[in-house]
Amino acid sequence: MRISSRDVSKDIKVFCFFSSEKKAFLPFLPPRYAGFHEPSRPRLPLHLIKLSVGSHSLDDLRRWQAQHGAARPPLRHSTRNFPKRAQEIRDGGSIFWVINRIITARQAILDITEGVRDDGSKCTDLILDPALTPVEGRFLKPFQGWRYLEAKDAPPDMARVTHITAELPESLRRELLALALL
Repeated sequence: MRISSRDVSKDIKVFCFFSSEKKAFLPFLPPRYAGFHEPSRPRLPLHLIKLSVGSHSLDDLRRWQAQHGAARPPLRHSTRNFPKRAQEIRDGGSIFWVINRIITARQAILDITEGVRDDGSKCTDLILDPALTPVEGRFLKPFQGWRYLEAKDAPPDMARVTHITAELPESLRRELLALALL
């Protein structure tokens, strides 16, 4: 028996169920169509968001990463838990750094590997691109560990850097952001 996408689309209309989680009808393929795949849509990358503990500014984070990246290349950030959605993150995801309750910068994640800490305990190493990209700041409540961040919820890269705002010290830029003046 040959299955065409037209046959499947007819059955998708018939075999639907209501999902209270999505609040919409979702398609369900009957078992006889197992193995039939619709053309895949381009997937958006999944990001991580993490507090930069001990950093008071983006320059502090840059200095810390330069020091630790030179001591043990490639540049990595160790964390306790391995992300279950690691493949989605590897497909172009970034880590967004929160400094003083503001999402400040993003950094591309090149790979996610299992590692070992200095004390011998297992960990997860996020292999990072050394380039830190400032993003448009957004306030965030404190949290522990890291969280997933969908691409649609990620703040855009800072595009409104003019010659005036580029010359401002970061602390003043943060205060202006807090007052919603930037």
